Amino acid sequence: MSSKRKKIGVFDSGIGGFSILKRLVEILPGHEFYYLSDLPHSPYGNKSTEYIQERCQVITETLLNEGVDLILIACNTATAASIDSLREKYSIPFVGIEPFVKSIESLDFKDEQLKPVVLTTIAMGESDRFKSLMKRYDPDLRIYHQSCPSLASLIEKAFEDGLSSVELDLETELKTLVNKGFTHAILGCTHYPLIETKIESFLGLKCISPCLPVAKRVAQLLEARPLTGRTELFFKTTGEESFKTFEAALLSLG
Repeated sequence: MSSKRKKIGVFDSGIGGFSILKRLVEILPGHEFYYLSDLPHSPYGNKSTEYIQERCQVITETLLNEGVDLILIACNTATAASIDSLREKYSIPFVGIEPFVKSIESLDFKDEQLKPVVLTTIAMGESDRFKSLMKRYDPDLRIYHQSCPSLASLIEKAFEDGLSSVELDLETELKTLVNKGFTHAILGCTHYPLIETKIESFLGLKCISPCLPVAKRVAQLLEARPLTGRTELFFKTTGEESFKTFEAALLSLG
């Protein structure tokens, strides 16, 4: 493992990637993190693949200008739409978010009572990459799928105005999943773990998040280890001129 300080780029359409950033800082203290939010162009969940690919390329160029060693696409929708094309175009390592690849291993499919559902944005659910993952990792069709059109946007609002401001809207968004007998919810959008406790209590199930496995994958690819120096966190949204230091990204809605 390397003792060299690493610069890690992280981006999402909004604040959803904070869920993974928090885990990254926990396992890799002492490194530098550059979080770029494409908030002026969010949400991605209802955008076309071509639009998302264009945005991801712009963001990648911005992070490369900061000299990052790796880019984490902390967005399921952006991963599905753009990670293959980004890997073809750039030599820097990219890590994406896959709701099946990182979560399926924790499910015991020998348990006949198991009834999981994967929650995604519309764009993620309609992507070829997601459909391919469905066929590859769930050939027996044990996992149900539910697109949540407004959930990511509601979580963005909750982060700004407090969870109570959107609680009824959140319950309306999730009510089609009530009393369906689901035992687990695979969180297929990085926004969703920010309200993981709310989802679990309202639906009466266990949530599965890929955040920690993805953070460990970043550390593995960089051959990075925890350092004793100060952790540096930098943040900006697209359209701003420069990154600013910040701490608020480590907060969770709970």
